[in-house]
Amino acid sequence: MTEASTSFRRLAGRAVAFAAAAAALAGPRPAVAGGLEFPDLGTVAIGRGTAFVAKADTPLAFYYNPAGLSKQPRGSILLSANLVHLSVGYQRTGSDRCLIEDDSGNCVGGFDPAMDYSMTRGVDEDGNPFFDPSATRPYDKVSFSGIGPAPVLVANWTGIGKAKGLSLSVGLLPPSSFGTPKYPHDGPQRYMLQEAHILALFPGIGIAYNVNRYFQIGAVFLSGMTFVEVQQAARLSVNPNNMLTRNEDIGGDAAFKLHVKDLFIPTGIVGILSNPADFLELGLSVKMPAMIKARGTVELTPPVSEEQDAEITGDDTVELRQHFPWVVRAGVRYIHRYFDVEADFVYENWSSLEAFEVDFVTCPSGKGGGLSAEEGEPCTQVMTAGGPVPLDDAKIPKNYRDTYSVRLGSDFALWPGHLTGRVGAFYQTSTFPKNYDTMNLDFPFGGEQVGVGGGLTWRVNQHFDLTAGYQHVFQRKVQVTQGIVQQATNLVTDPNGEDVSPGNTVNNGEYEVALNLFGLSFLGRF
Repeated sequence: MTEASTSFRRLAGRAVAFAAAAAALAGPRPAVAGGLEFPDLGTVAIGRGTAFVAKADTPLAFYYNPAGLSKQPRGSILLSANLVHLSVGYQRTGSDRCLIEDDSGNCVGGFDPAMDYSMTRGVDEDGNPFFDPSATRPYDKVSFSGIGPAPVLVANWTGIGKAKGLSLSVGLLPPSSFGTPKYPHDGPQRYMLQEAHILALFPGIGIAYNVNRYFQIGAVFLSGMTFVEVQQAARLSVNPNNMLTRNEDIGGDAAFKLHVKDLFIPTGIVGILSNPADFLELGLSVKMPAMIKARGTVELTPPVSEEQDAEITGDDTVELRQHFPWVVRAGVRYIHRYFDVEADFVYENWSSLEAFEVDFVTCPSGKGGGLSAEEGEPCTQVMTAGGPVPLDDAKIPKNYRDTYSVRLGSDFALWPGHLTGRVGAFYQTSTFPKNYDTMNLDFPFGGEQVGVGGGLTWRVNQHFDLTAGYQHVFQRKVQVTQGIVQQATNLVTDPNGEDVSPGNTVNNGEYEVALNLFGLSFLGRF
């Protein structure tokens, strides 16, 4: 294999892996509310600051604490529709100035992550590229604002046959997330994300049993499915000795688009409730870890200026693997005739997720996406001027931390028997490393957060409730100065094929994130 094809193989493998990482972050989230999601689902819950694990007295218990399903009347159905308004602003900084040059003026020491400009480049009268430091300017600020749905549907039946304390339920949950971000395709953020389109659903079944008035148990089994399409830009040429190819002229960008799906993502939730006294209720639920193995295809559109004939081939040949952690919720609730107060604590073991893994599936001999792949080599290959080369597997480091949150909520009677009000708030720690070096725009709402909410429930009659809720989530502004997300690849190689120069850092900058959750739900009892 030639040095050129080795270099291109390294490029393509890492660029595709980086695109896959973006899809990973935009993918489905089973029943959790930590750093890769925002708290949480359900109209009643968002009005209570998502403190619902001990109350759990509607079919929404399917999500928060399955033991609460046993509290329901003989038959009940809940349709809760949340609208999520996500607002993101990003001002990119630095990464283009060479830190160390050799005697010939070649960059050998990487690029400054703190420079506050994008490089101005052009071509002189003789057709040679030039760089004028005095003509630099800040990167353009980019922003996104959009609305996405998050509906919950649960039907529950209590008192099956002679088993009066037994409840069975079916439900459909979305991820507590946002699936359609879109940024300018030519913006300074394009190496992190251009756009994504994600559909994710988690249908499931639940069972609960009312052992006695003091103790209830329950469990839910969920089998998720997801369809993901993500697009980002990547560099096919990053050369520190050439200002035009080292830097980020649009003409040097390649477009990578990832299409993956997983139709079986099993996970589950178990829960218990205890009522040691009429005024006191205790709740505990545990979400099991989940593994997503999404398979699909990768599309590569090389830039017009790229001299190599680059083409990615192969069907159902890339696998994206993500591991999601244990989530533990615990709550205590004080009950009064006219109000209640609940405090919840939520722990999420996100430190178990150190990286996203991207594998190119091995093939039997001769089935390399139309190319002649060796047995055991990846099916997906890149056609270059030097011939076809397979893509390398990759791991995308995330280095997440465990998250902790405290949630407080209260319902109170405004018109006993007819109108109930509620208020709530939460605080959640950040999932990102302390210096936020892995933060980027794929899913930026993993920072330290505070949320406040409120809502109303109108009991129309003994059979119907209508509920409205609202929650605003504040996330503190983050300035990343030591980012580690690069331009998808390291292209420059020494004679032994080892990397000697990274691509530009692309996630330095200031991130502003705000979330508004609006909810409306209908609860029917029969």
